[in-house]
Amino acid sequence: MDRDLDILFVVDDSSSMRQEQAGRAAGFTRFAELLRDREDALPDLHIGVVSTNVGTGPDGGGGDWCAGPGDDGILEVPEGCPALTDGSRFISDLEGAAGGRESNYTGELVAQFECMAQIGQSGCGFEQPLEAMKRALANEGENAGFLRPAANLAVIMLAPG
Repeated sequence: MDRDLDILFVVDDSSSMRQEQAGRAAGFTRFAELLRDREDALPDLHIGVVSTNVGTGPDGGGGDWCAGPGDDGILEVPEGCPALTDGSRFISDLEGAAGGRESNYTGELVAQFECMAQIGQSGCGFEQPLEAMKRALANEGENAGFLRPAANLAVIMLAPG
């Protein structure tokens, strides 16, 4: 069975997420546990976070937060989070040749994700999660390499419930 998994989290970064972002990111601990197989091994992972802010363009309204292309579907590594060691904009955690794990972050996977998923609440109030997802999955520019041709893809939307 192929255990390569690319996971894109689309996170609402509008002011409506003020109370929810940290709590939902903290739920990743349980999610990571569920990813493990019977031998307690993780699949080969790529994990990216993108905001719902793709702006409204020059004439779309919504004020300064919505001007232009917003975050334009570019994967997020917020300021204050540990930098990814290879300069990527997504977490990579793969089985190494010697049986250990090779990752592009220092510390724990859960801590790295929890930091990255807290992208703030200053995004455009005209949330566009599907457009953000589409742009992120184009696998171009800063997002290049996130999607792997043979990997399974999961997209998870974090928005007010």
